[in-house]
Amino acid sequence: MDKIKQLQKENNYLRKLWEASNDLIETITNNPPDILNIILKDIRKIIKYDMGAIFLFDEKKEFLRVAAEIGYDPKTKKLQYKKEDGLVGYVSTTGKTINVSNLRKKIKWEKRKPKYIGVGIYKKGVSFLLAPFATADKIIGVWELISKKENFFKKEDLFYLSSLARYSAAITKTVNLQETLKEQYREIIQTYILDIEKIDPETRKHLDRVAKYVKLITLKLKLKKNERDEMSIAARLHDVGKREVSEILFSPNKLSLEKRKEHLLETVRILNRHSFLKPIIPIVKHHHERYDGNGYPDGLKGKNIPLGSRIITVVDAFDAMTHDRSYKKAISKEEGIKELKKESGKQFDLKIVKVFLKILEREK
Repeated sequence: MDKIKQLQKENNYLRKLWEASNDLIETITNNPPDILNIILKDIRKIIKYDMGAIFLFDEKKEFLRVAAEIGYDPKTKKLQYKKEDGLVGYVSTTGKTINVSNLRKKIKWEKRKPKYIGVGIYKKGVSFLLAPFATADKIIGVWELISKKENFFKKEDLFYLSSLARYSAAITKTVNLQETLKEQYREIIQTYILDIEKIDPETRKHLDRVAKYVKLITLKLKLKKNERDEMSIAARLHDVGKREVSEILFSPNKLSLEKRKEHLLETVRILNRHSFLKPIIPIVKHHHERYDGNGYPDGLKGKNIPLGSRIITVVDAFDAMTHDRSYKKAISKEEGIKELKKESGKQFDLKIVKVFLKILEREK
């Protein structure tokens, strides 16, 4: 009977650990900038600590500083440890997980007691649970959970913390890599935009205006963040091919359909050079389709046209109508609105036009 109870208990531990792991993946994926605070909050669902912190090494690996915390007062938030200091330093150098049932009593880590024992957290805390925050090849910091009660943390809490500390360190490393890649992607996108600006500042302004309204429409439609991001990038890059077909920028006459297709396909070729831009290619490729099926390059019709394309089509056309081009003078915004209404259901998706017009109305 005791063996069955023990197995049930262990099964319950594993189930909680699995649930916490899934929570970590979901919350971290959606909120990478706040990753450490999210992890710390999620751990509290399993281990009901009073105060807690994640310490990370600085760039030179000389000090451990508070990177995320719950319940710490202003003084304690500024704590920093050398490797030889306190329990945090001990865990960072040995890689061991420790459970201190009562820090006030004489313990084998007596010399490792926090030098800040008389202030803030350490004045209140009694039970301490610490684990290394480590990837497969190195320790990057230390977890510290604190309770005001004596003998508060159990053996299973030690198991939870050490397991989740290792797991979340791996996720943190992955998310940090993803953020680095995203920054590189942003630089590539910005390079293309700046290249266009050098050739024709007006096209850059056009891209900025289109991107602004596309973002507002996607927010109004309550699309998912990844969809909004893709459509925003597509809006910024939908005319990038013009830098390779320069007569498009400065022609005094409206271009032939073949020349317009050439510019569009050149944009697609440029985007194809980068794997991270491939998800936006269908949006860019089809932003000259018409809702009635009479557009180009593929004559797509209605809902067969990607939603992002339908949004860009409306905003792009309105901006083109209401601003000067090398081959025509601008019409007024009022005339542009009339044209949108007139072409709804023909060139444009009526639903998108309605949303866009509400946004324009609020700007008056």
